[in-house]
Amino acid sequence: AGPGASLGMTDTVDKHVSRKYDIGRVLGKGAYGIVWHSVDKKTKQVVAVKKIFDAFQNPTDAQRTFREVVFLKQLSHHDNVVTLFDVFRADNDKDIYLVFEYLETDLHAVIRAGILTEVHQKFIMYQCCNALSYMHSANLIHRDLKPANILINSAGFVKLSDFGISKELNFTQGQAATHCGTLAYMSPERIRGELYSFSADLWSLGLIALEMSCGGYPYPVSQNYFDTVKNIVDGPLPTETPQVQAALAPDLLQLVHAAIDKDPACRPDISALLRHPFIARYQAAPIDLRAYLQSLSRSA
Repeated sequence: AGPGASLGMTDTVDKHVSRKYDIGRVLGKGAYGIVWHSVDKKTKQVVAVKKIFDAFQNPTDAQRTFREVVFLKQLSHHDNVVTLFDVFRADNDKDIYLVFEYLETDLHAVIRAGILTEVHQKFIMYQCCNALSYMHSANLIHRDLKPANILINSAGFVKLSDFGISKELNFTQGQAATHCGTLAYMSPERIRGELYSFSADLWSLGLIALEMSCGGYPYPVSQNYFDTVKNIVDGPLPTETPQVQAALAPDLLQLVHAAIDKDPACRPDISALLRHPFIARYQAAPIDLRAYLQSLSRSA
């Protein structure tokens, strides 16, 4: 079952999965699951096999898993949404396996590697907006948009992933009220526990655009939950600081400032963002990931 199988019970791969896929190195591991670089034995296609731990342990986890499968099936036809190929239930009736298309890395890693130019940023932003436009037209909010959930390959193509906490709204002007997602990229209205809608995704996307330009998370980094909350809810916007204003091109600064308006009603919708000059002038931009990926393989 590959190198991951010896690391513990949660890292083992059921035989009915390993019969179909050669399970390789671990790509990532967290509280909810583990992902392996794998190969379809029949087609030789490289895929990512994701094992979600205790997917059916309680109603909340079961709902999260069900959402991810349903939304991916619904959205997988879009060029900028990761494709779900297969679903397997584990022998223990607790875990589940999802088989996705494989992309070399994610935006979080690429930002840290410092290899993005403005051309890349425009292309990535265009694709993210394109995916969100598709989601929002289907009355879906992503709710956990962050660099680590934006997969990317060396051609510069982007795929949104991790739809476990996406929320379906019953109508276009609908609003959601649940509190989930990654705090650092969560909009002020969500942190305050208020009703929120599609504009919450725009806030997250604005912070991601800033992070691509500045090379790091745009708010002061703190391990303290309450400091992070205070920075986002009560602190100045990053676009109001002299350092950010000096670092960003005027059209990008204007775009980001609008997207992270603390009043959600003042944020543009996704279609307006797609028409913004900074994004509308995008062009396809391959990213040279070779040196970065080689450094990863050497350290593995």
